[in-house]
Amino acid sequence: MMKQFKLNFILFLILGCVTSFYSCGEDYPEDYYPDNSYPDDSYNNNYIAAPSGLSAYATSTSIQLSWNSVSSATVYYVYRSTSLTGTYGFLCGVFSTYCYDDTASPGVTYFYKVMAKNDHSSSEYSNVVSASISSNSGGNSGGNSGGNSGGGSTVTIPSAPIGVYASNYGNVYIPDVRITWDSVSGATGYYVYRSTSASGSYSRLGSTSNTYYSDSSVKVGNTYYYKVAAYNNAGTSSYSSYAKFEFTDTRKPGPVTYGNCTVSGTTMTLRWSIPSDSSYGKPTKALLRVKNPDSDEYVTLKELSGTATSVSFTYTPWVHTSGYLDGYIYAGIILENENGTGGGSPKIYDNNNKKWMN
Repeated sequence: MMKQFKLNFILFLILGCVTSFYSCGEDYPEDYYPDNSYPDDSYNNNYIAAPSGLSAYATSTSIQLSWNSVSSATVYYVYRSTSLTGTYGFLCGVFSTYCYDDTASPGVTYFYKVMAKNDHSSSEYSNVVSASISSNSGGNSGGNSGGNSGGGSTVTIPSAPIGVYASNYGNVYIPDVRITWDSVSGATGYYVYRSTSASGSYSRLGSTSNTYYSDSSVKVGNTYYYKVAAYNNAGTSSYSSYAKFEFTDTRKPGPVTYGNCTVSGTTMTLRWSIPSDSSYGKPTKALLRVKNPDSDEYVTLKELSGTATSVSFTYTPWVHTSGYLDGYIYAGIILENENGTGGGSPKIYDNNNKKWMN
């Protein structure tokens, strides 16, 4: 009987331990679900905050979205709908705090919300905003439509940018006029405008979310004026003060290329072409230069326009009559502008043998 009691007692202890193992532990071990898909999805809720400050602005070609950064977020998912309470479809996933919807159709109002995510959890949705690309103009602001969490914030029109400056980061061959300005609080982007007159009409070049913009469409010799306006979903600021950029041509003209030069009687005619290489500047005048047989120095005989390509003159007074240059005349064209002269070599004519030496 005693042996049977001991055996029953041991079995009771064993069954009690096994029962306790399955009923006393409330927490599932983490490696029990290798993919971290815990039985109750609420296990992960509220581990990451919902994005705040979502705003939308419509340009003429896209709707620009931006929001505040969320601590511990590694990616943001953007969702879109054509109805505030309708089904929101996935639009894009981004690592930054802004997104451009280039697929939006003009005249359609879109609603957007954003979710923050990391490797372990997802936030609730942000506030909902709406915007539409106008079918008649360059875009309109998106309004805040509330949302299922986070709510909206009051947004005011940003102030006009200051510190606008323009300089050439390129050269006369590959221009890159860089317009820069100071960041404006509350702005989600900037419009850049250009004019050829300080008080003239300014045309929009483009928009950017940076505080700089590159203009490579300038032409040498022109003066440009730039203004910048800041915008957000509340509207667009007034113009900034203008920044002036004068695209000065610092190139000298090149040497001419002689063509069919002739001599008839006492008249010599020089013909040439102006170099078209982009490394040379535009000449403002052409100088006919001849070597003086008395001083052996070159003198300017005629001054022509920068577009001239031929000239005739009486050459006999400039023929050398003694020494090793006897019978020779040296005459040539030098192109010139405000930056200097193009240089080059003269034409040499042997008057004794009536032939060109070069």
